[in-house]
Amino acid sequence: MYKQILLPLDGSDVAESALATAQAMALAFNARLHLLQAFSYSDQFALMRGAEYGALGADSSQKLLDEVIAAQTAQVEEYLGRVTARLEAAGVAVVSAVEDGPPAEKIVEYAQAQDIDLIVMSTHGRGGVRRFLVGSVTDRVIRSTDRPVLVVHPG
Repeated sequence: MYKQILLPLDGSDVAESALATAQAMALAFNARLHLLQAFSYSDQFALMRGAEYGALGADSSQKLLDEVIAAQTAQVEEYLGRVTARLEAAGVAVVSAVEDGPPAEKIVEYAQAQDIDLIVMSTHGRGGVRRFLVGSVTDRVIRSTDRPVLVVHPG
């Protein structure tokens, strides 16, 4: 039934709370499990504002930005590598990817591009005003994809 399962991760314990469910489903259906971490480098571009105000030269600002992006990407790839190793040791076929951009948008795009059959993800369980102000990646994915989404509540 499910041959391609997507598990978005952000490095948090909450996101990893869906890991056991995704692993069990991948094993039960003999499916490939895709791990995806999407984050936006746009937050890092705030560093370039230093050049606008004369605090940093444009070359220095760009160099610093490039270093921050490279370090962040390496950290994400290392994290996904550790998760991949644990899953593969348990017998799960794993693919991992890092995407640059708004997480919900990238999750939906990846699911479409990779012909994902099921997205498994956790929710932070925010409600009320906090959810309205902060938003929910899970909620945005559910509203934006035509793929089934299994939501795992932490705890």
